[in-house]
Amino acid sequence: MRSKIMTCHTSCGYKSAVDEILLDPILQNQVSGLKVFNQIKALELFNQTLEEDENKVCYGNKEVDYAVSLKAVQTLLITDTLFRAPDPKLRNQYKNLRDAVIANGGEVLEFSSKHNSGAQLDQYTGIAAILRFPIYDTDIFSNETESNTKTVNKVVDVVSTLPIASYEYDEFDEFDELDDVYK
Repeated sequence: MRSKIMTCHTSCGYKSAVDEILLDPILQNQVSGLKVFNQIKALELFNQTLEEDENKVCYGNKEVDYAVSLKAVQTLLITDTLFRAPDPKLRNQYKNLRDAVIANGGEVLEFSSKHNSGAQLDQYTGIAAILRFPIYDTDIFSNETESNTKTVNKVVDVVSTLPIASYEYDEFDEFDELDDVYK
């Protein structure tokens, strides 16, 4: 029992301290078999790859689904909240994605939403993938982008026609208000 207990120092006492402990090079040998350690490493690799070559990662339902259909997913990162979605069709969709990645020889890491790494993955829509090869064909999502751009342009047109209230600031305005109070 004593061999399973470790003491170490962290910079804080919050959830992020767990990541700090797990990424400590001195403790990595002892915690390398933990599931959460592999998840943190995978999320770290995802972020690093996103910075270096954004075509070798993807996130979002449509993008990941497209990458799975191309058998390009090496590692699927998914939060447990997606498997507990209230809609059964949505739950089955994620289960089918997971099964397809495993059938194609990929790895699936299910992140706990209660852990800091799961919260970080939720910021990427809760689903992301590290790809075997880059996907440059992003035109399949351009129709959605074009419709969003048209909507934004309409909003800008409407806002630009609104009258703008103007007020010239007089440096003595504050004193005028005080004069009214003391009269």
